[in-house]
Amino acid sequence: MRRTDVFFYGLFMDADLLHAKGMEAKDAEMASVDGFTLRIGHRAALVPTPGGRVHGLVFSLTLAELDRLYSDPSVQAYKPQAVLAQMASGGLIAALCYNLPKPPLPGERNPEYAAKLRALAQRIGLPAEYVASLQQSSSQQPHHLGADLPEEANAAGRKPMRATAGGSGSSDMTRLKSLDGIRMHVVSTDSKGEVGSGTRFSFFQEGPLVSAQYSGGNIRLGHLIGTISGGQLSFRFVQVDPAGRIDGGSSICELEVLADGRLRMREHFHWDSREGSGTNVFEEIAGS
Repeated sequence: MRRTDVFFYGLFMDADLLHAKGMEAKDAEMASVDGFTLRIGHRAALVPTPGGRVHGLVFSLTLAELDRLYSDPSVQAYKPQAVLAQMASGGLIAALCYNLPKPPLPGERNPEYAAKLRALAQRIGLPAEYVASLQQSSSQQPHHLGADLPEEANAAGRKPMRATAGGSGSSDMTRLKSLDGIRMHVVSTDSKGEVGSGTRFSFFQEGPLVSAQYSGGNIRLGHLIGTISGGQLSFRFVQVDPAGRIDGGSSICELEVLADGRLRMREHFHWDSREGSGTNVFEEIAGS
């Protein structure tokens, strides 16, 4: 069964807790995600904040395990989103994380949760300044961590990268077939883009979760990961060029069904690792 990298920054950073819940969490590694701060209210959530930074752990889990983990009533409100995680060993990866759609309200507090998180962060060796920021949060009113730093009561995050599905040919997602097993090639490349006519994408989909691996042309290897929900496809991408440069960003993609039944994806991308944005167009490879 396929496994997915997941970034945790709250109490689910505890491998023993995950194992107690029946999760076979593997390949734990410290990581950080930029662009968010932590807010602890009755629950914890990440709030988009320029200059913010979240520290946590990346684990490898199956999608079935994630479904079970977040089916618990205490965390059902958390929804998956895609992030770019900077790994302690070097390099960026695309990962899933879970966050509240709406952050805790000002005035909410949960000192017990903050104390548990502080103890866990110290035990697993997160940066001392991060642990100190958690110390502050447990003794103050709602505190943003990340421009100090980050958290989660089973959430995780980084700059959200959106992609809308349901373009000109298909406003109803029910008319779109699953992306699982679909292969695509590039039919139009923006001047700010790196993919080209030689780039091939292989997509996988399991429920609302979508991922793809791509390579060819100016791309040595690339990965994207995201979700489809309510007719919207959200994903982030990270890729390496032949010279070894790592880049990443976010995209908004409109999907439509062509007259012959194949899918077309119009990708509106924005670089996180450098300046620029633009639009690329991909089409399903016949017989894929």
